[in-house]
Amino acid sequence: MICCTNTNTALYFSSIDEIPSETLKELGCLDNLYFNPKFLKSLEINHPKITFSYIILVDNLKNPIAFASLKIVDFHLKSIKDNFDFLKNIGRKLHLFP
Repeated sequence: MICCTNTNTALYFSSIDEIPSETLKELGCLDNLYFNPKFLKSLEINHPKITFSYIILVDNLKNPIAFASLKIVDFHLKSIKDNFDFLKNIGRKLHLFP
């Protein structure tokens, strides 16, 4: 799910497979562990409930200048509230919270 369309300064992708390999090479993604397309593809495959989006910023000549990887994770507030109450109690016992 992409919330935006391509603009004059940014390109939006919903899968790492959609990005041309030459673009990833120009951005240095092949030499970066966390932006390497193989790593990003393995995340996509192994986490089907996460929504992945990628943004590439381009200059006036349409040359890629920056890369961003976004991951949207759905979660239930009840589980966070339960964990927060537990942490809040510990914080009070350690005198970190009033």
